[in-house]
Amino acid sequence: MSPRKSRSQSAKGASPASKNRFERHPRLTLSVIVVVLIAALVGMLELGLRLAHERLHLTIADKQGQARVLRLREWPPGMVKLFAPPDNRIANDPIGPVEPIYELGIDEAGFIKPSIVHDQPDLEIAFLGGSTTECLYVRPFMRFPYLAGRMLEARSGLKINALNTGKSGNHTMHAVLDYLGKVAARRPRFVVLMGAANDIGILNKEETYWNNDKNISLLQYERTLKGRQPIADFLERLRESTIPYTHRLVRHGLDAIKKRTPSASASRPPERMPAKTLRAKIAITAPDETEVRRREQLRTSFEPALRSFVRLAKAWGSEPVLMTEVRVDAKTEGDGASDFLSPEALRQGNFDRASFTSIHNYANAIVRHVALTEGAILIDLVSARHWTRDDVYDGLHLTETGSRHVAEIIEEALAPRIAALASATPR
Repeated sequence: MSPRKSRSQSAKGASPASKNRFERHPRLTLSVIVVVLIAALVGMLELGLRLAHERLHLTIADKQGQARVLRLREWPPGMVKLFAPPDNRIANDPIGPVEPIYELGIDEAGFIKPSIVHDQPDLEIAFLGGSTTECLYVRPFMRFPYLAGRMLEARSGLKINALNTGKSGNHTMHAVLDYLGKVAARRPRFVVLMGAANDIGILNKEETYWNNDKNISLLQYERTLKGRQPIADFLERLRESTIPYTHRLVRHGLDAIKKRTPSASASRPPERMPAKTLRAKIAITAPDETEVRRREQLRTSFEPALRSFVRLAKAWGSEPVLMTEVRVDAKTEGDGASDFLSPEALRQGNFDRASFTSIHNYANAIVRHVALTEGAILIDLVSARHWTRDDVYDGLHLTETGSRHVAEIIEEALAPRIAALASATPR
């Protein structure tokens, strides 16, 4: 065998270990080299821009300079959700009915269904507020905004839309933004605002409507509203575009089964402390100046917020209507264990039942004062009738019976004004 042939065979039979990295992985090595070169070029470009950014008029917003938005706090347009009522809704409504599932549907304009029942109405009434206006655990056709609209329509002979834009947690300044964002454009004849509890809660906690609470703040950084749950958002969009009705059917069935299956906690009555022990545990011996400070703090913000709403509505051609908010106290301390404003919840805000009752009464007094001094229509629900635990299931939120009573009071208050409009309108 010749020496040349022997060297050739030796080269062909060389082991992989004797090859260099490029020979073993030519494509991978080349890719790494390209990436490193690109990274180096980008790094050099970034360094150059850092040195010359002032001459090039390049600026970078810091964390506090991110885009900010005024938040329209509403249920998403087109949304449909099913809600199982809480235990206190089931246990504290002796008249009923109490449904196993309540549906909340939102139309494309952002109002709780059914709101827009006429494409060309003779007039519209818009209702703004928090959860007491939203009436989540009342059947859709028995929520007082819709029911009041139907009562007034039957009485006047006019085609009336009653727009419900209530949202749990909303306070008066949210109502101002909601009115600007989606209500004023429709030029409703009347705009009705009810609320006090949420204003009391946020102003007692934060002392201002402009705060850093991400759930209810008026002003938010745009980054906090985008991409917070990208995977969940993608899956939800996929579900809603493929099997929306199947999903609702399955959820409805599961919720119904859950409500019919007694849990361990539901099989026995809730344990309650003796009234004497409970009073001793939650008692707050606040001095008189504390109550005075709370009232001053509430009025400093709540009153101008109400005046802003009234004047804004008038500026856009609507008649503002302010309603006082109903609250029914439990007969005894033990009876209030399942209240929305339970001793435990009140204690978190440094309230007891007596101090919250006092500040809530004061808030309703501010509503009356603003209505009188600003020339707004006042519907004083608190004074309109004797409210009982049949009307509110947790001390604050309406049962179906309470919702019907509110609708009747609204009808009596607005019917004469609508009748005058009907007689003045050529048919």
